[in-house]
Amino acid sequence: VELGEPAHRAGAVPAAFLERSLELFVDQTIGIETGVWEGSPGSLPVHRDGYTELGQVLTGRAVMHDDEGGSLALAAGDAFVTPSGWRGRWEIIEPFRKLYVIVHDRN
Repeated sequence: VELGEPAHRAGAVPAAFLERSLELFVDQTIGIETGVWEGSPGSLPVHRDGYTELGQVLTGRAVMHDDEGGSLALAAGDAFVTPSGWRGRWEIIEPFRKLYVIVHDRN
């Protein structure tokens, strides 16, 4: 799958960190999005404000560090969930690609 143009992410280290993505499906009526995201090695802040993400790692390795001190190592084939309200940092060790499903909170 060919993704969009690489872009920088505010707060990422190094500043040369690049990410890109491709939305595969969006339904605003039911609040669901799916797509593919990839990022270069580095560290970036992540906040799940108003939505939950389910992800499947396609390639690469990363560690998710939550603000409470927990961590989860991820590699190709692993699945993860970051619930609404989750805050932390992603440490991308190898070029990383994931398939994601976002479910927006319903008020």
